[in-house]
Amino acid sequence: MSDFSDLSDHSPLWVVIPCAGSGSRMQQSTPKQYLPLLDATVIEATLSCFTQRVDVKHILIAVDDQARFLDRVQLPPKVSLVDGGLTRAESVQNALSMIADENALVAVHDAARPCLRQSRLDQLFLVAQNNAQGALFVEPCAQTAKRVIDRQIIETLDRSSIYFSQTPQVFPLALLQKAFQQVELSAVTDECQAIESLGFTPAMVESDKENIKITYPIDLYIAEQLLLKIREDES
Repeated sequence: MSDFSDLSDHSPLWVVIPCAGSGSRMQQSTPKQYLPLLDATVIEATLSCFTQRVDVKHILIAVDDQARFLDRVQLPPKVSLVDGGLTRAESVQNALSMIADENALVAVHDAARPCLRQSRLDQLFLVAQNNAQGALFVEPCAQTAKRVIDRQIIETLDRSSIYFSQTPQVFPLALLQKAFQQVELSAVTDECQAIESLGFTPAMVESDKENIKITYPIDLYIAEQLLLKIREDES
């Protein structure tokens, strides 16, 4: 792929999960992705969102020296480990280098976002398959937003134009690789930011309040309740 315009409806789908973060805000000695969640761990719950999907070819987990915690995790056959980097972007870039299929679509997903509905993933992946510039989940800003400098409120922002980016974020492999080659990796906080630096505009797919990222201790409890509801609805 050179101009990113020949994306077919059947591009093989790979999932990349950066899993090298410490999750310091959880105030736990164990990284949050390895904490218990219902009958498994956070990372296992996240993996289960993708492992049973026939459209997902393979899943790559980028890990660092915290890989020792994987001893408590059951990894499905379609999951492989790759070396993580010092930043999220480096971890993703390392994983991309392991994908040989140049026509692949890559869905990058947070290790600590286990509350995904399959119907929502269906919608996101369909949009991404039909948009050569990729697609991502977003959440509209529902609260009054302030711009702050040095803890001083500077202005109130127009929240109708503000969205919070979520994951998965899905892009053609070649486009994502090109973006990462041209940006300062330490400054990239999500994959869409790298794609934007090339002048592209990925499609937005509105997510829901269930797709939370486990960040604080209370989030584990919320995730448990959400997962129970999702499993009941999808059973």
